[in-house]
Amino acid sequence: MNASTVEGPDGPELRVRWVFAPALWSAQRVRALTEAWFTALDGLAAHGRDADAGGHTPSDLPLVSLSQAQIDLLESKWRTR
Repeated sequence: MNASTVEGPDGPELRVRWVFAPALWSAQRVRALTEAWFTALDGLAAHGRDADAGGHTPSDLPLVSLSQAQIDLLESKWRTR
């Protein structure tokens, strides 16, 4: 699988090219893998559009020592303002 983004009329577009060895993988098997990959990608994109998606993790804040629970608490207080 080779994937890249190209500039399209509505912004960046994902382009994917699947290459496989027919002696090892049937076209049907590759098609099933492709469909599963795009289903997972669609799920990730849908999650990213969700209002509850995102947030920070301890690795996002290397200059402070906060646990994930502490970060979640701070973010929940920030959202209620």
